[in-house]
Amino acid sequence: MAAHLLLSNVAIMLSVTIMTSSSSSIWNDDMDDFLNTNWGAASTGASQYADASSAFCESQSCVSIAGGHDWISRQTSLSDIAGLDGYSALELRFDVTLSDVEAGDYCRVSYQYDTDADYTAIASFEGSSETEATPEKHVAQTASIALPTGGATTLTVRLETDGNSAKGGDVCYFDSVSLSGVPATSTTTTTAATSTTSTTASTSTTTTTTPAST
Repeated sequence: MAAHLLLSNVAIMLSVTIMTSSSSSIWNDDMDDFLNTNWGAASTGASQYADASSAFCESQSCVSIAGGHDWISRQTSLSDIAGLDGYSALELRFDVTLSDVEAGDYCRVSYQYDTDADYTAIASFEGSSETEATPEKHVAQTASIALPTGGATTLTVRLETDGNSAKGGDVCYFDSVSLSGVPATSTTTTTAATSTTSTTASTSTTTTTTPAST
């Protein structure tokens, strides 16, 4: 019996994708002193609110915006955002509490690049009979902001109360507001590896004997 070793190469393709999921902070504001932390001229309905019981503010102090239709805004120069080209989007994080906000009235977050005709809403919280009677907190909310196009140079974020009260009702409390960049996913890398497989083949030999004649 003879044995023969057969070798064959098998190609194995390995695909590896590296994901980067953590956001990169651009600015962060606890809203404890919003008038002195780059927020634009506040509307008449906005004020600093101290909240030792944390009934409305997670950090015990935040901005209170009563409406009417009132808001505050913060502008960021895009040239100040390091690595903007490496982001897939921008992300705004915030806390908001609705107080005495009835159905049809809203606490709203929006943004506008200087090349945009108007603001784009990215988060809206409508009031109800429940929020009209009892404050309702929404903590650690996130909203995505599309990257700029068309030569934009600034980004403005606006926090607003869109209500109809002239008596100080329809109040939105905003706290812990931050802007971050969301890194783009890295490119998939494909690698080819080659393995060797060995196979043993057996060959048998048969011998036939013929008797001699007499």
